[in-house]
Amino acid sequence: MIHEYHESKENDLSIGYLGPPGSFCEEATIRLVRSGVVSGLSASSLIPGRTIRELITSVENGSLPAAVVPIENSIEGSVSETLDLLVRSEDLFIQCEITIPVSHNLLIWESNRSRPVEEILSHPQALAQCRNYILGRFPGVRERATTSTAEAAREVSSRKDSGPVAAAIGTLRAAELYGLSVIDTDIQDVQENETRFVLLAKSANTRSTGRDKTSIAFSTMRDRPGALYSILEEFAKRSLNLTKIESRPTKRMLGEYIFFVDCQGHKDDADVADAIMGLRPKTSYLKILGSYPEWSKSKSLGQ
Repeated sequence: MIHEYHESKENDLSIGYLGPPGSFCEEATIRLVRSGVVSGLSASSLIPGRTIRELITSVENGSLPAAVVPIENSIEGSVSETLDLLVRSEDLFIQCEITIPVSHNLLIWESNRSRPVEEILSHPQALAQCRNYILGRFPGVRERATTSTAEAAREVSSRKDSGPVAAAIGTLRAAELYGLSVIDTDIQDVQENETRFVLLAKSANTRSTGRDKTSIAFSTMRDRPGALYSILEEFAKRSLNLTKIESRPTKRMLGEYIFFVDCQGHKDDADVADAIMGLRPKTSYLKILGSYPEWSKSKSLGQ
């Protein structure tokens, strides 16, 4: 199913997002389009993908010009699938980012409102972010992971009165789209909950008119004491501010890691370019994931 969000402009690009309609990713994509943070980005249609892998593959093979996927949550941390696929892809770059607040709600088919809930469906991160609420109100109730919060809402709606009574954790928009009633709102354990999304495409950005950031992935040389310190020194001695650093297993062998770093500045800035040049002889793998405008809450969301 293709859900269209019309802007009715000529030569607009279709943009993929992690669906189905009603997901946080759809909301982030609409806000990103309306914000105008990237020149010329306005969508005639938003196309939902079933999985992050499907979206990234579609951009790689040219089926989609760009796609928005989640990359990090303030509670659960990075989205490992997005990071792993970015590292493996030779062609994809982060074009821009957006961070949106996350509000979870418990949704149910109206005729089941008075019946005991037997199953709760949602994305694994949403289930984790509502752990205390679920244990407190629905102790012992079965949980089942879905590909997105919107998919959970869609499934609950499709089941209606058949089978065990199921509830979904999802957005208010999903409740509206799929005809569900809202039992409880803002059920996340931590109210200051945000998710960061990125727009991926096959071209690299030039400098923006605002403040840029650069995302880099690298692996250190094996069995070299102080290897990570030596790499981070390249940023420190140029007074480059790192806004993020984390590691992921390479999935080749135990003890091998890929590090992900975000630093302020564009890859074409002299100090950032010098730092990257200094990294190359010290790393066994290095990829610039993208240089792009740094998102700010002060940016207009066009709402």
